[in-house]
Amino acid sequence: MRFMVIVKATEDSEKGIMPSEKRLADRGKFNEELGKAGGWPGGHAVAEPAVLPGRGPGGSRGSSIGVGWKWPSLLSPRLLFSFFVGCGVAFETRLVGPLWRLLFRFESREASTLETSIEDEAPAVTNLDANGNRLVAPELDGQLVQLFATLAPDERALGVRIRSGDTVRIAEVDAARRRCTVTEPTR
Repeated sequence: MRFMVIVKATEDSEKGIMPSEKRLADRGKFNEELGKAGGWPGGHAVAEPAVLPGRGPGGSRGSSIGVGWKWPSLLSPRLLFSFFVGCGVAFETRLVGPLWRLLFRFESREASTLETSIEDEAPAVTNLDANGNRLVAPELDGQLVQLFATLAPDERALGVRIRSGDTVRIAEVDAARRRCTVTEPTR
């Protein structure tokens, strides 16, 4: 058990005037009496309750003071801090961490764009026309995307023929116009 003695402020104490020598001597005498009775051994709690002389439990002005055991070691700030940090770490590792890992299992992969299909191979959907144009269908994120494809000019000059179902290699992509340039796949 701990006490705090609070003294009501007076005009002198508000002005910073020290109490008289007699009052200070009386306070010192009271503290010595309290220490002799076992109520103030070095400012710590006591193992056995102490009773001030003339101020016992039946008295009109007082009661026994002291406690039956010591708590300072259990309620020290360092111990409490360590306890709360330990609880926080345990909460994070045992509850929050597994929950986040479970939730992130269901996250989707980053979406593929048409630009990521450069250098990929795709099937030709139609035969070439007179200008070397056709439709190709590259696969992006498991979906077939149809693009208007033009055969590369150097291969068109060589007379390369690509039929429906043949595989072509995508060389360039214009995603805004959904067009691409294709070449014959290298073997």
